[in-house]
Amino acid sequence: MKVRSIIPAQAGRPSSKPPVGYWRQHMRRRFVRRADHRLYGPGAQAETIHRMLKRNMGDALRSRLRTRRKNEMLFRTVVHNITLTAKLESG
Repeated sequence: MKVRSIIPAQAGRPSSKPPVGYWRQHMRRRFVRRADHRLYGPGAQAETIHRMLKRNMGDALRSRLRTRRKNEMLFRTVVHNITLTAKLESG
C-alpha cells in the first residue's frame, strides 16, 4: 500500500539493546538519524487536537451526507478555536 510508518519504536522497557524485530529496528534507525523528524511532529499535534475535539465536542457526527459531515467538522473546528481563544483571553 506504499504507506511508511513514522512511529518511534519506544514500547517496552528501556534497554541499551537494539529492538528485536526487523521493522522495529528499521523505525529505530530512521529516528536515530532523524529521517522522519519533520513529519512526526505535526502528526503528533494533529492527534492531540483530534483527542481534544472528541473529548469536548463528542465523537459522533449527526450528518449523513459526506458534504454535510465535512461542514459539521469544519463548524466544530471553528467552535473549538473560538473556545480556546476565549479561554486565553479570560485568563
